[in-house]
Amino acid sequence: IEELSEADEGRLFLKQIEGYRIDDAQLGELGVVSDYIQKTIQDILVMEYQGQSIMFPAVEPIVKGIDHRKKKVFTDLPNGLLDIY
Repeated sequence: IEELSEADEGRLFLKQIEGYRIDDAQLGELGVVSDYIQKTIQDILVMEYQGQSIMFPAVEPIVKGIDHRKKKVFTDLPNGLLDIY
């Protein structure tokens, strides 16, 4: 999570987690990190899921952790997020 808030390394950070699997606490494995957007008030992660780009804030209540060894980002996505896409 510290890396999420310290990113002018946005590009470096993306290179580190691009292609990592998203493993959600409620829904299990969902998709792959495809982008990291840092030009907004909140940093945004983009995940490719069933042929669509899903965006969600890269903030602590949603992003629970990152395992670089397993190449996974652990999340707890808000209920209904995937339904709006």
